[in-house]
Amino acid sequence: NQDFRFEKGALEVKATCANTPTTFNVSNIRQLDESAHASLFLYLVLLEPSTSRGESLVTAVERLRARLSDAALERFNAGLIDYGYLDAHESLYESPLYVVRQEQSFRVVPGFPRLLEKDLPTGVHEVRYEVSIAACARYSIPLDEVSRELLQP
Repeated sequence: NQDFRFEKGALEVKATCANTPTTFNVSNIRQLDESAHASLFLYLVLLEPSTSRGESLVTAVERLRARLSDAALERFNAGLIDYGYLDAHESLYESPLYVVRQEQSFRVVPGFPRLLEKDLPTGVHEVRYEVSIAACARYSIPLDEVSRELLQP
């Protein structure tokens, strides 16, 4: 349900190219549910598409692969395949380029603005909703702290 799962927790990633985003979309009722993990973090990245500068998806994947250990790399590669990223199609992912405008990370804990499956009325299915970025501010956490918590042995 989350984009990345680790021994010590999980990470849900949201990206947008909107000029002045005020919300992010949640497309799965379990994406922001921390109950199955020791900890859950949300990483929000604001991107700007470009034809002349920035990083392609291929470059980002290569950079991440270079930083991962064998077990993590294996899981990462499997996740890429699950999401339809195939190395054989790299030429399709070379453009556009993206420049990171802003990054924010948040700790998802009780009180975080989200819906939980256990709170849905009987008969409600396929929930998709938007969360105000401003409403998440009090749960902000430095990205290096997220990395330490999820990746350190």
